[in-house]
Amino acid sequence: MTNIGALAGTNEIGVAGGIEGLGLSTAQALCDNEAKTVRDGLFKVAIMGTFSSGKSTVINALIGAKILPESSIPCTAILTYIQYGRPEDENRVDVYMADGLQKDGSIKTGDCIQMSVEDFQEEYKYTFDDELEFRNTGKVERFARVKHAVMYCSQPLMEGGICIIDSPGLEDKAIATELAMKVAKESQAIVYVCTDKGYAQPDKDYIASAFYNCPNNVFFVINKFDLVSKEGRPEALAKAKMDTETVFTTEEKVNTELQDRRVFGVSALRALDSRRGMTYDLEEEEEKPLNDTQRKSKFEKSWFGPFEQELEKFLTTDDKCIAQYQKCFKQMASTYRDSEAKIAEYLHIYQNQLDMDENSRMECESIIRDIKTSIRLTEETFDNCSLLIQNAVTTMLNGCATQLDKSWEQDMEDLAQKVDIGTFKYMCQGFKLMNPFSSREKKEASMREFMGKFLDVVTEYYADKVETYIRNNMSVVDTAVEEAQNKLDVRFATTKGLFDDLSGKLTHGGNGAVEGQTHNSNWLQVIISAYLGDYSQMVRGQYEKVPWIDFLKKTLLNTVWQSMLLIFIDGGIGVAIALAIEYLQGKSNKNETVKKMLATSKDGIVKAIRCNIEESTKSINKKVAVRINEEKVKKCTEAKRSLNDKQTEMAKIEEFFADHTTTLESERDRFDHILDAMFSEAKVAYKEVFGRQLELEAFKQM
Repeated sequence: MTNIGALAGTNEIGVAGGIEGLGLSTAQALCDNEAKTVRDGLFKVAIMGTFSSGKSTVINALIGAKILPESSIPCTAILTYIQYGRPEDENRVDVYMADGLQKDGSIKTGDCIQMSVEDFQEEYKYTFDDELEFRNTGKVERFARVKHAVMYCSQPLMEGGICIIDSPGLEDKAIATELAMKVAKESQAIVYVCTDKGYAQPDKDYIASAFYNCPNNVFFVINKFDLVSKEGRPEALAKAKMDTETVFTTEEKVNTELQDRRVFGVSALRALDSRRGMTYDLEEEEEKPLNDTQRKSKFEKSWFGPFEQELEKFLTTDDKCIAQYQKCFKQMASTYRDSEAKIAEYLHIYQNQLDMDENSRMECESIIRDIKTSIRLTEETFDNCSLLIQNAVTTMLNGCATQLDKSWEQDMEDLAQKVDIGTFKYMCQGFKLMNPFSSREKKEASMREFMGKFLDVVTEYYADKVETYIRNNMSVVDTAVEEAQNKLDVRFATTKGLFDDLSGKLTHGGNGAVEGQTHNSNWLQVIISAYLGDYSQMVRGQYEKVPWIDFLKKTLLNTVWQSMLLIFIDGGIGVAIALAIEYLQGKSNKNETVKKMLATSKDGIVKAIRCNIEESTKSINKKVAVRINEEKVKKCTEAKRSLNDKQTEMAKIEEFFADHTTTLESERDRFDHILDAMFSEAKVAYKEVFGRQLELEAFKQM
């Protein structure tokens, strides 16, 4: 891929005797990107599982060295890629910070910070304060600022093309789902690790939803299998298979043959000790060496070999690898065809003596200036459209909280009909809160039981209202997206028209090829729909650790509890009066208790909804801005490369007619040499990968 790209482009690496390339920078960039995909990411293995399941030990055992720290507490809490690097890079970690959304709606690209392995482990160790923040807010802000980290390793496994992804501990279904969206898409294999205790309920919930009916690339590993009694190991494996059964079930039938090759019990620590030739003596509290016999015994008793062999077999025979290689050969063939077209264009110019006079040159330079201006205006249009859509999202979501505030009185009437908390229950709860001998925990548990139905009905009611509002007002965003799409389409068409004009001038009216100028008509709508298509998932917590519903329940519980405490806390005459008033109101209207609780909760509910809308708005707008910025960079880079190719073509035409030592015959020979070298590279690679001969015509048709 790299060699063929060089022949199409600049050939700075000196392929095929250092022959000069064709100057197609777009084709070269596409080949280089495809080559990088194979070189850096063809075999990616993601290690997933809950905290303290032994993920780091499994990774160290696979690599054969203690590259990651092992601890009973979480060691790092950010996504970490472990890939091949030179020995001198092994004590370096590249930490890539997340892109930031600026006040003007534009994106500031995140920095890359380099640090030592020790500093990285200390900086991103998961602390008790982090745990408290995570429980309260559903995220840890200092980790949220990091996109991912890259750690380098020169061990043989990594040099062989494996990239291991160490994921943060997965403690519940919601955060696991979000992480899986990042990791699973780019991994050829996923290893899901649990301890000798087996898969906990959060694991089972996540496995059932995330890996349902996609068994081929997921491996389930019970780590610390040596801690399970010898008699209990068959039962532990059987239970693990039962817990992961949904993954291997199609049409209500379990594929037991595949399941047997995907579920393993291992002792990663024993395997690591064997490979290091060292073990930690618990009595002496120090590392001690192992002889060859001990190492062999340790590895056999780690049961790591069968798991590792199956993983290796999968990585080297997976259909995804075949598909990746086929994609490479299609890119090679596409580059060959582009090169043929460019060569035909050059020969047409040279054979017909289509030299550029001064007037033609000035016209071409004028068009080039216009193209540069058009690309700059396209970049500005991207930024303006991003801000336009962000403003539409903000307007729509802010309107939701305002609407809920306005409809409060009617909502209160509706909810009073749905929930009936009688006066007697209310009075009894008041007496429980007054009890000086009852602990706070018991009072809170009693309050939750008392308010159970109230919390469920009210939060479901408002979740439905939020969803309905978003669904009914999505047109605000759709209109902005349509307007943005039209503006960008105009810019794309303008740029393409200028490229067509330039091609015509260079070939004197011939058909000049224009690379990288095709655009999907609804690409922007597709991008936005990914973030706004089903807003209920955010409301109900399928993507967030603490969903709106949880916030509302917490707000309701706290506000009603506080109001009841204020009423009943003084005791004596205050209690008697409060209970008497409540009893009289209850006789005339059984829903008065509910209305009182709703009235007490109003400010808290509206505040909670506004708070969550503000957070959701920031989150969605950042995703929209980042995604549109990525598309801006991609499309404008394509245009800039195409312009560079045209300028190179213009220079080569002038050079051919100015340099009297360059003849049509010598250029023919160079072009033939380039095409022959390209096909030779593809032919050798095809034989290496597929074991078959590749014919030229079949190659050109790929």
